[in-house]
Parts: sequence; C-alpha cells; structure tokens
Amino acid sequence: MIRAPRRLVYHVLVNGIVEVPLLLTFSDVGEQVAWNGFLSLRDVEQIFDASSEAWSRLLRLGRLGTPDAAFNRATNAGKLAAIRSVQRLRTGWTPSSLAFADLPKLVAAWGAIDLAVARNLLAHAGRVAEKTGGALPASFPVFPGQAPHPADAGVRMHAGGAYLEALYGHLHHQGDLDWLADQAPSIRLCADALVRLRWEAPELLANPGIQQEVMAGLAHAAVLAEALGDAVNAERWMSEVRAAGAGAAVWLEATNSWSDWRRRFGWSPQAGTVHGAGTEFHGAELAASAVWGGCGLSVRAGEVWIEPTWPAQWSWWALFSLPLVGGRHISILWDGNTLHATFPVRSSLPVEVQKRIQIHHTDEFDFDPLIELTSDSDSVDTSTKRRFRPAFPATV
Repeated sequence: MIRAPRRLVYHVLVNGIVEVPLLLTFSDVGEQVAWNGFLSLRDVEQIFDASSEAWSRLLRLGRLGTPDAAFNRATNAGKLAAIRSVQRLRTGWTPSSLAFADLPKLVAAWGAIDLAVARNLLAHAGRVAEKTGGALPASFPVFPGQAPHPADAGVRMHAGGAYLEALYGHLHHQGDLDWLADQAPSIRLCADALVRLRWEAPELLANPGIQQEVMAGLAHAAVLAEALGDAVNAERWMSEVRAAGAGAAVWLEATNSWSDWRRRFGWSPQAGTVHGAGTEFHGAELAASAVWGGCGLSVRAGEVWIEPTWPAQWSWWALFSLPLVGGRHISILWDGNTLHATFPVRSSLPVEVQKRIQIHHTDEFDFDPLIELTSDSDSVDTSTKRRFRPAFPATV
C-alpha cells in the first residue's frame, strides 16, 4: 500500500533579531544535531551573560565619585589598570610583571576591589618567602616546583621590603589580625633577612637611601609583629631601626596636595596610553591612594575610621560598595554637611547611618547621577528615601 506523501510546514514569525539559526531537518539524526547546536549556543550565551555580569559587578566595587570629572576618569582608569595588571598562574596570583616590587601598589588597589585577590597575592609571596628563607628573588616563580632565582643582597632588600610594605598596608586598610597571623612565619623570615644585611652586605647599607629603605622594611615588620602580640620580635626589629638612627617611618598613603595629583601620578589625557597614566602601576597607585588616602579610610581595633583629606573646595564625594573583612561592604557619601555611611564609623565629621546608599543613572548614554539614601526603617514608604544630586563644576 502506497501512502500519499506528507508535508511538514513550519510557520515562523520573527519579530526583532534572530539570535539562533533555524535548522530544517529530515531525519532523527539531523534533529539531534540541531538540538545540540541550539544547546551549545545557549551555553555560550549564558557564559557571556555571566561573564558580563561578573565584570560589571567588579567595576561597581569600590567605585569613587568626586566633583572633579577628570579625577574620576583617572581613578577609574587606574582601577582598570590594576585589574589588568595581575594574573593567575599555576603557582598562584602574581603581578603581570612577576616583580615583587609591584606588590604594594597592586595589593592596595585590589584591596578596594576584591579582597580575595589582594590576599592571594600576599599569600603567594608568603609561600615564596618560606621557600627561600626570606631571601626573596626579584620575581615570582612561574611553574610549580621551579627553584627561585638566587637573589643577591640588593634584590633581597627590595623584594623583602616590598612584601613587608604590602602586608603593612593591607593591615592598615583592613585590620584583619586573624588572617595576618597566618603570615607571621614569612614576616619573620623576611625581616630577619633584612637584619642580616648589616653584616652580609655592609657596603650596601653605607648608601643612606638604601639604609632608609631597609629600616622602613624593618619598621613595617615591627608594626606587624606588635599587632600580632609578638613583642620580642617587634622590639628586636625596632632596635635595629633606632641603632641606625632612623625614625620609624612606616608607609602611609601620600594624601597631601591632591590639587597636583596630575603631576604626582603622571596623569595626562593626551599621554598616548590607553589608561592615561604614565605607567600601569601609576594608575593602580592613584586608584589605591584615592580610596585609602583621599577618603582616609582605615580599620583600627575592628572599627572603621574615615578622615578624608580631599581639597576643602570639594562640596561632596562618595564611595560605593567598598569590600571589608567579613564579607561586608560599605558605601559612604559626604554631602557637604554630613558623612553618611551604611554602618557605624568613627570620624571627626558628623556621621549619619543609612540602610542603603545607591547611585543611579550612571550609564554612558544616560549619565545624570542621582544618589539615593534609604534610612534604616521597616517601612516601605518612599518618604524614608532621600536623594542627593551631585554637581560637577567646570573647575574645582
């Protein structure tokens, strides 16, 4: 018996852009191939959406706003430079340059973006310190099991000092002693390696500039040891500083003279570089100094302190979703009269605690920023919300 041929007709109504192709098949195998193609396209789209959302979320963390539009552009470019300047190797996270000397700037910058990356950079450096007995090489190892390059006295001095400076800055910013305790062995090894330079390389310490750098590293180590309750090593390392006739000049952000920030950080819109700063690390240093130095944010004895150093003529500034220890995020707004924060902080300025501080309308094609403050209340009445419209004068 011959049956009449049958026809299968597809009616497709398209309204807009077709994101996947339409495949017409005449067999079960062809149908399976088509479904496999649809599923792979869907997976690619989901991965792209997840990646885009992760990137957007990363850029929203530690976002700074001020009345100076050029400064905002420069700090955002510096933040992007810091993000581009790290890499994850099989041995751990490192600066893209692999240089220990770049550690302080990148740890400080990433501390305002993602604490996990900042700590991974320090933890990797600590593992190298333990493996080398504190005699850090100039660069991180690339492959697991790779023996670090032998470091001469000058290299040990620069690399060890950079590691201790990065640790000190991280403690000053975040105040997490529990995490710092895990780094105590590497701190001791690097500090003792600096002490040994006194008899291993006396000609090196005859240079006043190098001696000052070594003493600064020991001063950082002494502060770290004191914070961890290691009074013996703290006194031992500070006695070296006093014996050298150097003051305890520990590192702090350069917070003075923000009026000449272009010169200090090498910023020029016509610099010919993508990020607009003299080097990638100038940009990262600017981004870090703006958050920790300009906003004057630090953690002391578990309390968040804010003592801004911005120019007096700035009528407002804001910092959104800055990560802190314990998975917390803080947002801050200075409206010219009151310092608003999303949880209690210590400051010489009058402080008011808000439930949320959010910024809206900051898209590239819809830039009309509006900061919304929501008071801590169980009511959903919109009267609990206040709005602040930031101004951007032509010159500030």
